[in-house]
Amino acid sequence: MKDTRNIRTARELIEFVRTQTASRGWGRGLRTAVSEWYMRQPLSKLAVEVLPDLATHRHIVRRAHPKPRTLAHNAFFQWVTTGELGHLATPELRADHLSIVDAVERLHATSDLHEAVRLIEEYRLAAELIPPMWKRSLRIWEALLPHAAVESLAANLRFIGESGVFDDPELAAMLIARLSNRTKLAVLGVGALESALSEFRAIPRGHPGVEQVLTAALRTVTAADASATRRCA
Repeated sequence: MKDTRNIRTARELIEFVRTQTASRGWGRGLRTAVSEWYMRQPLSKLAVEVLPDLATHRHIVRRAHPKPRTLAHNAFFQWVTTGELGHLATPELRADHLSIVDAVERLHATSDLHEAVRLIEEYRLAAELIPPMWKRSLRIWEALLPHAAVESLAANLRFIGESGVFDDPELAAMLIARLSNRTKLAVLGVGALESALSEFRAIPRGHPGVEQVLTAALRTVTAADASATRRCA
């Protein structure tokens, strides 16, 4: 049986499945290994990790066909395969293991800005989970900036600019401070940083401080890549 015990995150599982199926397809061993991985994860953590890549996990779960061992797992897999919390998600599960999923569903359903902000702040929702209709709101980014991943901020600069963050000195300073973490920005790699910088430069009214930290991060990553290439030569 394929060993999934060293796979720590849902995104790592996706890469594992891609590697395995590229060479030999879906066999019984892989289906069992993937099913067991899902069963070993704490549901609250798993729901948070699955949400940004829900469509991919839907495909994986449908192929692996895991057999739920608890009511909570049953409700979780129903949500993954259908995209909605169905009748199996009791009020107790919605308030506990599946609270993040419930919050995202409510965020997508609401048209009330104050409710949207409350959900983002209370559940510390990732930027990737925010509907596009809310991403042009200054108040939404005010709620997101303190906890959003640095990579998410770099990937959403167009929305951030359209929301008016660059025109707000306090929020602009917070954004620059968050983006100044070069170690976290470096995870994006040269290609993604170049894309983020290009997208930023296309914004009519950008902020020089943002361009400076992105340019510095790109310079650092490019130099590191060049150094690694020389060592391998």
